[in-house]
Amino acid sequence: MSATIRDHNLKSAAMWSGGGRAYDEISRSIANGIDHCVTRLNPAHGERVADIATGTGWTSRELARRGADVVAFDQKLAEQVPLDLSFRDERGNEVRLSDYFGRKPVIVNFVYYKCRDLCPLLLDGLVRSLRALSFEIGNQFAVLTVSFDPHDSAALADAKNKEFLARYAVSCAGEFDTPVVSGLAHGIDRIVHEWCLRIGLPTISVLGTGILNTYPVRHTGLGNEIVENGGLLLSEYFPDQGPSAQNFVWRNRLQAALGCIVIPAEWARKSGTAHTVRFAQKFKHQVFSLSATGVLRKPDAGEGDLHFDLPHDHTRFVDAMASVINAISVSTPAAQTDLFSNTR
Repeated sequence: MSATIRDHNLKSAAMWSGGGRAYDEISRSIANGIDHCVTRLNPAHGERVADIATGTGWTSRELARRGADVVAFDQKLAEQVPLDLSFRDERGNEVRLSDYFGRKPVIVNFVYYKCRDLCPLLLDGLVRSLRALSFEIGNQFAVLTVSFDPHDSAALADAKNKEFLARYAVSCAGEFDTPVVSGLAHGIDRIVHEWCLRIGLPTISVLGTGILNTYPVRHTGLGNEIVENGGLLLSEYFPDQGPSAQNFVWRNRLQAALGCIVIPAEWARKSGTAHTVRFAQKFKHQVFSLSATGVLRKPDAGEGDLHFDLPHDHTRFVDAMASVINAISVSTPAAQTDLFSNTR
């Protein structure tokens, strides 16, 4: 092994208790452990591996010897991030960091949008922490979320924006311990059910198929988990009936009838969600439309009876939910809603 410290690691080497070139001696003392880690990683030829300020880069050199493409990061501690860096926003427009800085303090989140574990928890934890502040997002400060995955697209960023709104609404419903209704389909339906399960909130899934023919099939396990955790699967079709476009539109009326409030994540006026909104309006159920603070709404975005910019309007949103939920009288049975006439 060469004792040369890689250029991008010189600063870190000098900072580590003045160890400097003694790094190689340290590496030799744990060489067996390093070899074990590299063997367990077993990189494919050309696979990219990050070298994050690792002193002499002993581990990185072992990885490179096995054909890995080792990518180096220079931490540039205590230096300012250039504000002329260029990105794409959730609409696909080119933006620069300077577009978001200079007017008020900014909290920056670095995530990647396909992350299913740590990143959602990080974002949810941030939201929960900010609720304790008297300051409001968009007024006294801003929050910017940046993906560091070059494969993430504007469309995925837009989808994550809707996912954030859906999870936010579910979390607020959890404050009232009220069940949440969704549909077990792709996208937001799945996200809503999974988030209910994560926070321990009962959830009801209205199916567009028979109870024994879950669509999509890969959500069968999710349906079972819903039932096992005190939730409900509901279908008006024969047990083995398969999916059809009309069935999914028709099941939306049941979702609208069951929910005292219909809260679609950001939706378009011409979309499948618009059917649910139309049914809710027929049943005289409240529709709350949502948008994310600091994100421009699309020109065709739908508008509910009340609109909330979250998390900026958090207090107003929760108060509005409380007003509707508390107005429901459990002592006086409600008349059966007509679900079958003039609803198509």
